[in-house]
Amino acid sequence: ANLIAVFPALYHRTTVDTKIGGFTVPANTLVNGDAHQMMQTDPLFEEPQRFWPERYLAEDGVTLRKELVERTIPF
Repeated sequence: ANLIAVFPALYHRTTVDTKIGGFTVPANTLVNGDAHQMMQTDPLFEEPQRFWPERYLAEDGVTLRKELVERTIPF
């Protein structure tokens, strides 16, 4: 579930003209990252809709998969 409501404190403001993902964002523009979209489209997270905590474990069943842990956006 997306638990974070749109709230002005989560926005950032560009101070200079900035390029984000190939798009030019003018200075003094409010920018808000969409955590839900980032987690749903990351190619490392197979089946993002599935509750599957084991995805964070390596094949040995004990060691954490660092590449997934580092890309997780906690709420």
